[in-house]
Amino acid sequence: MKKIIFICSLLICCLSVQAGRKQWTEKQAWEWYNRVGVIKGFNEPYRAYPGQERKEILKKAAELGLNSVRFWVGGNNSTDCVKYIQGMIDDASLYGLTVSPVLSLPARNDFDPKATTADGKMSDFERLVREIVRPFAKEKRIVFWDIWNEPRFEDTPKTYRQMDIIEQMVRWCRDENLSQPITSSIIWATINTDNKALKRTTEVEAMMDIHNFHSYDCSLNFGRNIYEMLDYIKSISDRPMVATECLTRVNGSGVARSLEVFAKYKASFYLWGLFINDRNWEARWERSTYDPYDPMF
Repeated sequence: MKKIIFICSLLICCLSVQAGRKQWTEKQAWEWYNRVGVIKGFNEPYRAYPGQERKEILKKAAELGLNSVRFWVGGNNSTDCVKYIQGMIDDASLYGLTVSPVLSLPARNDFDPKATTADGKMSDFERLVREIVRPFAKEKRIVFWDIWNEPRFEDTPKTYRQMDIIEQMVRWCRDENLSQPITSSIIWATINTDNKALKRTTEVEAMMDIHNFHSYDCSLNFGRNIYEMLDYIKSISDRPMVATECLTRVNGSGVARSLEVFAKYKASFYLWGLFINDRNWEARWERSTYDPYDPMF
């Protein structure tokens, strides 16, 4: 009898692994929030000068009181991507930082979400995603996965195609039983209820374990823009929110105004960048200048 019970238990375990996990409940999401605490991070450890080591950047972030780094996964294949993620985890953990990988994968926009297996494209992309996340399914130093950065939101065919792909990616990541939250920075523009695509983007956002948004305009329109965004997100589901990109000074949305709003919603944050560098992060978007009187980030 004991042998039969053991075999049955083993079969149940095997089946549960194969079946993958479901979307986290709101309760599970808040348990995660209470466990990891408020995330205070930054994006992309780019060098301030040639030869600067990544460890120096991460060390400085920790000295400033930040506790996480969000980064775009580098590599042309799954082996390279896994190696890149592991390297970032190892370096960040030296200074007590968690990591949030962004799956900016090669040629992702070329895949047709409705392609058949025979077509090969979608199945290749699925294999790539699974091979990247699988080795890190239980990695506690990954605080969450951002599976797609800023997908389109306009009422265009590209938006719907990207939403279909993201929906598939969520399912693949669940199948791999990831212990970390699955999310995507889908909401990164002003909420416009006249936008016909909003219904579809909201449907996909509702699949996420936690909410992930971008906002650089917390002071605009007397703060109305950001409050409308966060209230809309909260109406989708009551889950922890993370501003994975935020904070700019040229429009008044600096530390004081941005973090005040986020605190009201218990939202964690990742400011954009850390050091001044040749990517002009301290200037306005799409503007080439090092004017010290017009700083952005």
